[in-house]
Amino acid sequence: QRMPWRTRPAFAAWLLVVLIAPLCTAVMPQERAPTVLVLGGNGFIGAEFVVELLESSGQHSQRRPDVTVVNRGNHYWDSAQRLQGARIVHCDRDRWAKCDLPGAYDYAVDFSANERRHVTSTLEALSGRVGRYLLVSTGAVYIPSAPVIFGSLHEDDCALGQRSGLRGWLRELDGYAKRKLEIEEEAMSFSDNVSVVILRPSYVIGSRDSTHRLALYNLWVRLERPRLPWGASQVLLSFVDAKSVASALMFLMEAPLPSVAGEAFNVALPPVTFGEVLAEIARTVGAENLATVSIELLGSPLAYVYDAVKFAAVFRFVLDCSKLRKLGWQPTTPDTLKAVSEAARFVEAEILPRP
Repeated sequence: QRMPWRTRPAFAAWLLVVLIAPLCTAVMPQERAPTVLVLGGNGFIGAEFVVELLESSGQHSQRRPDVTVVNRGNHYWDSAQRLQGARIVHCDRDRWAKCDLPGAYDYAVDFSANERRHVTSTLEALSGRVGRYLLVSTGAVYIPSAPVIFGSLHEDDCALGQRSGLRGWLRELDGYAKRKLEIEEEAMSFSDNVSVVILRPSYVIGSRDSTHRLALYNLWVRLERPRLPWGASQVLLSFVDAKSVASALMFLMEAPLPSVAGEAFNVALPPVTFGEVLAEIARTVGAENLATVSIELLGSPLAYVYDAVKFAAVFRFVLDCSKLRKLGWQPTTPDTLKAVSEAARFVEAEILPRP
């Protein structure tokens, strides 16, 4: 039986689609996995970022990123196991010319720029070969912004490029803040050749913390009744967990370039008081003696583990991260005291285990 003439064009079109579709699929280019160069990446914050990178697919690609991690070969905690899946290149940044890093990268994320020259040599070597450079800086760059007694620190409060007046004088007093400011300035000087984005975390806490600052508080509330200086219990501290830092970096990698290029962003959780931090640690470790905190003129030296307590009389170290939040970023752990508790539990289990 012959097909009615009215249905022949429709049948012919259907047959054409069936025959051509496989050919189109075969010749269409496969979506390329984004390439990411991570400098450092084996420490407390960097390894957390690499793990999240390896376990996730971005908004702009459903393929897992092709990750290259460059460091000197040191391992912290279980970083060797956690970084499996990334290409590892052992290289000293002071001998950049000997690093085997051919090809181009969509993103470079820098955790290990400890000197100005590190940024210079890296961006010169990668000139024309990297799309977006993300520098992980620190909230310590705001120290020369003092005095800030009320409110929070915004990105524009940073003394970037300021070498005269009060801020210029304060900049010279703190060697660490000065060095970090110089690193940021050097990175921004390459903005004509690469899209530079800077992230400024507040005090970072979480598991695998190699600074051991929070561990000192765990030990303190376990061994004695904490002796605090006058007013210290109400000093506000600005923390952020390592997972939230990692998520902020992922967000800035995928954010529209015009909204982030040439910009710096704070990343922090809501501030909590020093007294709340100690109370949360005490609850976590089961130290009931915190209920009778002793108030003294100067208090114990352990009260000054974080500079925010030391500078409280002239400097309110609270980072405002509304700039990043307005773009749509949300922290992985929005509850600051929950983040403190999780970090304290890690300390109890892995750093200060009880007999």
